[in-house]
Amino acid sequence: MSASLNWIAWCWAIGLPKVLRSWLVLSSSSAARLTAPSSLIAAVRRVISPCRLEARGALAASLAAGYPLEEAARRDHRKLGAELDLFSFPEEIGSGLPVFHPKGGIIKREMEDYVRRRHIEEGFQYVSTPHISKDGLFHTSGHLPYYAETMYPPMELEGAKYQLKAMSCPMHNLIYRSRGRSYRELPLRLFEFGTVYRYEKSGVVHGLTRARGFTQDDAHIFCTREQIEAELDGALEYLWFLYGLFDLVPRAELSTRPDNKLGSDEEWDFSEEQLESALKRHEIPYVLGAGEGLGLTVPSAVRVAAASTRP
Repeated sequence: MSASLNWIAWCWAIGLPKVLRSWLVLSSSSAARLTAPSSLIAAVRRVISPCRLEARGALAASLAAGYPLEEAARRDHRKLGAELDLFSFPEEIGSGLPVFHPKGGIIKREMEDYVRRRHIEEGFQYVSTPHISKDGLFHTSGHLPYYAETMYPPMELEGAKYQLKAMSCPMHNLIYRSRGRSYRELPLRLFEFGTVYRYEKSGVVHGLTRARGFTQDDAHIFCTREQIEAELDGALEYLWFLYGLFDLVPRAELSTRPDNKLGSDEEWDFSEEQLESALKRHEIPYVLGAGEGLGLTVPSAVRVAAASTRP
């Protein structure tokens, strides 16, 4: 079961005021390490001021709630990131590949430290995987050829083809199978801050919210069928807690099997039923994305919308 959460970039662009206050109050050691002036903290609250949505809402809901287009322009995180010396997108590096400046690095480090600590408290084990791999691994996992268009082209080294990592799933599976496992080890929860690279088309690249290189909270849970219900409950509770901490109200989408799916109909029936039941147990409103699932797995997408024109 995969629980890849690409939320860090969104928190930069949308909303984070409560967490900064919590860090400063609850973690004196972290606060002591903050070398930025108090004016930066106030500035950060501007950059990441909250944008709230109804669970079923989209961008129109946020605009109707008081975020007109001129306000969205004022809150544009790309503009504020440059003005506040937080991050930039040097042309010399390439489109969609951000670099974080010292002030932005402070915020990024504090966010990651907090989330790493919370994951460990939730029973996850921290791992680390490389940024590049032989392309055969992605063929074995099924990511190739399905996602070839969104992956950077391969490079040839020492007679083998290598590709930049677009997802951490295959590598976490290799960690799982690196030795014999006992059922007593399950559920096995692995996570990392996975830096991945995806060749987004130039027309959709948009600051930190749609980048070609980004770091995501990348987690995978290995469990038995009997454990799935409890693991889904825990994942949803943790996800909603985490988004709420950043003043975000996400909306859920249950995406069902596509025509090019891998696996049997019975497996997809079971997975879709489990996800739908979990959403209903937690009384989470959701929309149905019929046929919009990925070919490799049954995703239950969680989306947020920024104070811009892109949900």
